[in-house]
Amino acid sequence: MSSINVDVSLKGSLRNADTPCDMAEIEEIDFSRIFDRPPRPLNMDRQRSCDERSLSELSTGLPIPSPRPSSRVENNFRLIDHLNFLPSPGRRSGFNTPLSQFGVETHPTVAEAWEDLRRSLVYFRGEPVGTIAALDNSEEQVNYDQVFVRDFVPSALAFLMNGEPEIVKNFILKTLRLQSWEKKIDRFQLGEGVMPASFKVLHDPVTHNETLMADFGESAIGRVAPVDSGFWWIFLLRAYTKSTGDTSLAEKPECQKGMRLILSLCLSEGFDTFPTLLCADGCCMVDRRMGVYGYPIEIQALFFMALRCALLLLKQDEEGNEFVERITKRLHALSFHMRSYYWIDLKQLNDIYRYKTEEYSHTAVNKFNVIPDSLPEWIFDFMPVRGGYFIGNVSPARMDFRWFCLGNCIAILSSLATPEQSTAIMDLIESRWEELVGEMPLKVIYPAIESHEWRIVTGCDPKNTRWSYHNGGSWPVLLWLLTAACIKTGRPQIARRAIELAETRLIKDNWPEYYDGKLGRFVGKQARKFQTWSIAGLSLKTQELTAMFLAVRLYCSFVMEYDIHTILDLATLATTLWVIYMIRFNLKSSYMEDKDNFALYYVAAPCAVLALLIHPSTAHNLLNRILWAFCVYLEAVSVLPQLRVMQNTKIVEPFTAHYVFALGVARFLSCAHWVLQVLDTRGHLLVALGYGLWPSMVLISEIVQTFILADFCYYYVKSVFGGQLVLRLPSGVV
Repeated sequence: MSSINVDVSLKGSLRNADTPCDMAEIEEIDFSRIFDRPPRPLNMDRQRSCDERSLSELSTGLPIPSPRPSSRVENNFRLIDHLNFLPSPGRRSGFNTPLSQFGVETHPTVAEAWEDLRRSLVYFRGEPVGTIAALDNSEEQVNYDQVFVRDFVPSALAFLMNGEPEIVKNFILKTLRLQSWEKKIDRFQLGEGVMPASFKVLHDPVTHNETLMADFGESAIGRVAPVDSGFWWIFLLRAYTKSTGDTSLAEKPECQKGMRLILSLCLSEGFDTFPTLLCADGCCMVDRRMGVYGYPIEIQALFFMALRCALLLLKQDEEGNEFVERITKRLHALSFHMRSYYWIDLKQLNDIYRYKTEEYSHTAVNKFNVIPDSLPEWIFDFMPVRGGYFIGNVSPARMDFRWFCLGNCIAILSSLATPEQSTAIMDLIESRWEELVGEMPLKVIYPAIESHEWRIVTGCDPKNTRWSYHNGGSWPVLLWLLTAACIKTGRPQIARRAIELAETRLIKDNWPEYYDGKLGRFVGKQARKFQTWSIAGLSLKTQELTAMFLAVRLYCSFVMEYDIHTILDLATLATTLWVIYMIRFNLKSSYMEDKDNFALYYVAAPCAVLALLIHPSTAHNLLNRILWAFCVYLEAVSVLPQLRVMQNTKIVEPFTAHYVFALGVARFLSCAHWVLQVLDTRGHLLVALGYGLWPSMVLISEIVQTFILADFCYYYVKSVFGGQLVLRLPSGVV
């Protein structure tokens, strides 16, 4: 492989398909430029047969390794993997993450997310080993106080991006130990490689010992062991290795054995003639009865992703090579099967609509004997002219045409979907925005099962009523998958639009687990919440007070002095007005008015009264002297709303800290101005300030500013040296 196709913008231009690209060049990709990239045109090719296409052509991106690959093959492995998983978690790409302490502008939602993430950490013998499912103490916790394998994945990626890999490493090793436990449910022993669905830490108050208690399905709804936990574990191991560059963890004998045990379970051969993985209903994220029969798309996509990750993690020894060969064959067959039979677009829908039934022999077109009358009515209106997706399930005489978000996003991220199919999935999301996103991203399944069918399929499950929970509910957690898929396909504007919707409600609604309703307007009836109170960002009230005193001071400077200070005040006022405009209009969705509720008249009215009573005793016009006194008093207390916001905040963002520090420096220079005037008049304070009570009030104003400066310096030091840092992805993506 002497050349590769790079489908991202490099320094403003697309790399030619024939131009070689090495690892060093790829590391320099400016990912921020992909946000300016126009959508790719949809160009769908019909699939050629499996015999006509090699495994590498099928975009698995994985050449078949020999037992002892050359260094060139090893480089190709790393190169292909790097391209397919751009951007890698934790790698300092073009994005600002909490690793950067300077010049970071973050959204308040991100700050709250990090605060809640910290509070949700679970410790085992002094070390963090994961995050609990929910912090909601308002209701019975049930099993939401446990660490779920699938739930920890987005948290783990955030920690990796934040340069905290030890938490992820601890989680990987602890769940690996749980895998080795003997697992029995109702006297029946599970496979040796089954990973737990969740675990919790038990504290013995008598002996002060801590132990782990795992749930392999015996406490789950329907008593079903999770299939996806093992796949997520392999994915996290690969993410950790990719992020840190540390291969020692994956090369540990216990990790190698853990992977082989998982692979032994899912690669076993039996009566099934399909390369897809047969699994029980309720064994995945859709863990309630929802008609997910046999071969759900999300398990197949996760299966594919885990196989690809394992292929890169397995050691090239005798045992590893055996699994590499089995994985390679399965990837070849699985990719062909999924892309051929699970994919549907307008052309494929029309073909199914005209299917003949009862076809036999290898020449049959309708291989699964799908009855055309089983096509649901909604799909004819749902399927756009441009676009397509992987349907929920394919099995004999049955095709589940529903849209499953997780399965389609993972198909893009793992390269199970071809580039053309990935583009078509993005086209579908854009064209069916109201149905799949609505007012709160993102539908886990579309459409909902209703009426009599709901009673039959779900068993009258009250939690899965139409447009709720698994039955068409909106799950904000799916945003990270959508965002990653958008970045990979060069369509970040889709993620930006979805994130802007989430920003307006997540904090106000106390971070609910899911939303109800066809458009996701309502917090789920049984959705868990975790209460948070922190807020970060600039106070609009402070900006308005600043603009007020600057406007008055600009007028006074113009009529009384008219020097360089007039120009500086004009520039400062213009900048402040621009900040106010941005907060009120462009960033309106992220501004939390209920938190920034300091009443302006609390400071403006006393300052006005005080200015009428005590003002300079110079020869200037009386009105001008009163206005000058007003702006001096108001300047001294204008930052009180910002200080109040910060005092109620448990963390301070770097961007806010730098702003506050700069504000403090400005106040200090303002104090120094009077000191210089006193020095110029050789220590005669009254000559510099005038007579009467005015000099005393000026000194009091400067003393107030000095105390505020001390508070600001405290928050700055806390943020830079001891506080929490926050994460920012492009365009407010959390």
